[in-house]
Amino acid sequence: LGIIDDLLCIPDSPQVAEALLSVAIKWLINDKVVSIISWLPEHSFLNNIFKKKGFIERSTILDLIVRPYKEDGSSDLLEKEENWFYMIGDSDAYIIPRGIVSR
Repeated sequence: LGIIDDLLCIPDSPQVAEALLSVAIKWLINDKVVSIISWLPEHSFLNNIFKKKGFIERSTILDLIVRPYKEDGSSDLLEKEENWFYMIGDSDAYIIPRGIVSR
């Protein structure tokens, strides 16, 4: 099983994201993995890139709770999930068998 944990790149350069994903997939295939999983938020620009590479979407339930520590208006920023960046490595959310899977 191969896991693509984080793919960091500029949204204005989808060709870079596609190239990085291609290299990761080739590396994992050469390592004899039989499937590859990843997790992306719904609003991520990477969703179309992953789907173009053969990944399929699977339903997942991920409940998050956010608590601002300052009352400086930053809670407005926190209310929109599009302002968040998720990292699987920083989470205790287990993505198997949920998430996005490629065969």
